[in-house]
Amino acid sequence: MAQNQKITVTTHPTGAGFDIQFLNGSISVPDAYGGYALSCGCGGGKTTGLTQFIVLKQDEGILYCVDTKSELEKMYQALLNNGIQSDDMIMIHQDAAKDILSLYYSSPEKILSKKVVLITHCRLFADLINYFILY
Repeated sequence: MAQNQKITVTTHPTGAGFDIQFLNGSISVPDAYGGYALSCGCGGGKTTGLTQFIVLKQDEGILYCVDTKSELEKMYQALLNNGIQSDDMIMIHQDAAKDILSLYYSSPEKILSKKVVLITHCRLFADLINYFILY
């Protein structure tokens, strides 16, 4: 059995919550909207599980934050590989393509039209957090 087949995401039928079965345990995220920190240790399958979750819930809007550009780019590529179109996502970090940064800085409200917004954590502190909160 492939590693990603051992990692499963199950959405709650009556709310926004979900359960993830990792390689080394499981978590249950409540139905209440909010921000959650998910930790299952190194190599447990966080990225794989969250990729599955984002694909399942993309139409509801996802804000995905990580601490490094390399992790952000890894998730972006994983989402592309799992069928999410590049036009449905925006990835914002200091070295993002100039046209993306130009659009973001001139019209930050444009992020509200994307299904998936991928940012590095520093954006929450350095940019217009109001748009991320609205999102």
